[in-house]
Amino acid sequence: MKNIRIFKKIFILLVVVFLVLGEIQGKEEHEVKRDSKEYNAVLNFTQRFINVYVEKQYIYSDNKEMKDIEHEFFDEETIVGPPGDQDTGMKVYIINSFKIDKIIDEGDGYHVSVIFETLKKCNISMDKKIVCKTYKNNEEVGLSIKKSGSNFKIKFVTIGGFLKGNLLKKYATNARYILQGI
Repeated sequence: MKNIRIFKKIFILLVVVFLVLGEIQGKEEHEVKRDSKEYNAVLNFTQRFINVYVEKQYIYSDNKEMKDIEHEFFDEETIVGPPGDQDTGMKVYIINSFKIDKIIDEGDGYHVSVIFETLKKCNISMDKKIVCKTYKNNEEVGLSIKKSGSNFKIKFVTIGGFLKGNLLKKYATNARYILQGI
C-alpha cells in the first residue's frame, strides 16, 4: 500500500513537471500579433533601422557616418554580418523597398523576417569592377532584435548585402571602382 502511494506521488509530480515544461516551451517562441502594441513597437524600430541602414553601411560608408547608427541601434554585443553574399563572391542587391513579413517573440528578443524587393544584383570583383544586372525579385532575410530595458537594440544583422543604389554609386566613386549597369 505504501509503494502505491509513493508511485502515485511520483506520477503526479511527473505530470506536473511535464505540464510546467510544456507551458514554458509554449511561451518561449511565438509570432507576435499584428497591430498589437508589441508588434507596432518592434515594427517601428525595425523600419527606422532598415531605412537608415540601406543608406549607410560598414564598408560602403565612412566610419564617422556610422557613429549615429551605432549609438541609436547597436550596443557592444551587436554582431554585424558580412556585407554581401560571401559564398558566391561579393554580391549585393539594389533594393526598391522592403516589408516586414513577421515578427517572432523569442523570449529575450525578436526574430524579424524582412522581405526586400530587389531591382539589381551586383557582383563586386577584385579587379575594381561592379557589374549590376536587372534582378526583380523578393529576397527574405532575418534580423535579430533584443529587448534592452524599454528600448530595442540590434542583436544580429545580416542585411549588409541590401542597399540603395546611391550608396553603391558613392562607394564605387570613393573606392575608384568601375560601375556598370546602374
